[in-house]
Amino acid sequence: MVSVEEPVAVVGDIHGQFFDLITMMRKAGEPDTKTLNYLFLGDYVDRGTSGIEVCLLLFALKIAKPGAMTLLRGNHESRSMTETFTFRDEVL
Repeated sequence: MVSVEEPVAVVGDIHGQFFDLITMMRKAGEPDTKTLNYLFLGDYVDRGTSGIEVCLLLFALKIAKPGAMTLLRGNHESRSMTETFTFRDEVL
């Protein structure tokens, strides 16, 4: 159980769609504990072609703004899913 302060933007199932993530964040606003927190529900990789870029951006934002970024693990962040879909091949 995590507690996230309002206002919060809830984001789910990015699936490697880096440019969609960028567009959404431009529209919603920059993460900042005073103005906007983000709650990401997982499924950052697979299906899209930019899973690595999505992960790196979210990890960098988590490091830069730890209180404003909450990253949950989805079912696509597991070995079986990344082997079945595209992320493992993308990393290799």
